[in-house]
Amino acid sequence: TVSHAVVVLGLDTITNIALNIRTLDTPSAAKSESGTVSGELEKAVLASNIARNIVAQSYVANGEEAIVCTQLRHLGRLVLVFYFPDEWARIQQIGGGDEARENDAALKVFGMTIDEISHNIAKDWQLPEKISGSVTDLTDNMNPELGSDGWLKTMANFSGKMATLLVNNISTQNLKNFIAR
Repeated sequence: TVSHAVVVLGLDTITNIALNIRTLDTPSAAKSESGTVSGELEKAVLASNIARNIVAQSYVANGEEAIVCTQLRHLGRLVLVFYFPDEWARIQQIGGGDEARENDAALKVFGMTIDEISHNIAKDWQLPEKISGSVTDLTDNMNPELGSDGWLKTMANFSGKMATLLVNNISTQNLKNFIAR
């Protein structure tokens, strides 16, 4: 809920986020990169909606955390695409447009991965490790128990990858295969 977000993030952070989103409506966002910005925002919103729908079906306590984690997972990408469009273009070029290779490309361009950028922003906002740690890739020893740190990370990863697949118009069969994994 919004009130929970204000408690967790603080009113100043919520105000800052709202102002940053408002910035997208300014003439500076109307540059040629605005299509890229819109595409990344579309993926972030879609991923959040996917997480929200899964949480609604799972009846997990504090399910809002999964939605916040999903949004934070996209934060590094949004910061790069909006504030560093030239560097983002280099990341895309190095990664060949393959989202799986973007972290390595960002490491070459910025000296840190997109996940590390998201994680550092979350830590700077003093979010709990349970939330800030959810922005990194999955590991093999994750605890997928409902509501656990591992579950939050799994939700953020799954929702983000699902959104990317949907935006890229993946075939129905490939989508079913992804969900089955």
